[in-house]
Amino acid sequence: MKPNQIGPFPLCTRDCEGTLLHDVLFAPLFTGSAGSGQPRHWDADIATQGLWWHVGRFASGIEEFDPIAEARRAILRTSSPPLRVSAWVGRSATLAGCREGRADGRSELERRAPPRALAGLAVPLEPLRGPPHEGRVDVYDPWADRRSALSADRANVPLPEGRRSLVRRWRRTANARAP
Repeated sequence: MKPNQIGPFPLCTRDCEGTLLHDVLFAPLFTGSAGSGQPRHWDADIATQGLWWHVGRFASGIEEFDPIAEARRAILRTSSPPLRVSAWVGRSATLAGCREGRADGRSELERRAPPRALAGLAVPLEPLRGPPHEGRVDVYDPWADRRSALSADRANVPLPEGRRSLVRRWRRTANARAP
């Protein structure tokens, strides 16, 4: 980023997959922001690259999750490569953004280092307030537009294979402890 940048972000022309737009949409939710950033140069940054689909994938990633009704109890973060996890812990559900911990816009667009696959990784549940056997767990892959129900009967939720990022949702049952 330049100190006095006017016009489209120079690396956007390299961002054919929409990594920056994806992060602009998802990161604020998982870090407790009131809303997402607004890319200003839609014609150069989004329309030219055909990246509108990210908005729909964001909607799919948070479907059936109402941030107002959940009355956020905590935002929890952990960063231990190869995975970064930020979670919105609410009354009846926890929504966790799981991001490949070594990749970001700079590494992917400036240095052109592709993100590593998310394979064989798990999200620990204790920091996210509870055992998984007291609810339903699923994972949404916004890059493949795929949702998977998970078997979570231990202290960690194994993640399905994905790339760059996944959204993990745990819906607690009535007797599950909330934060």
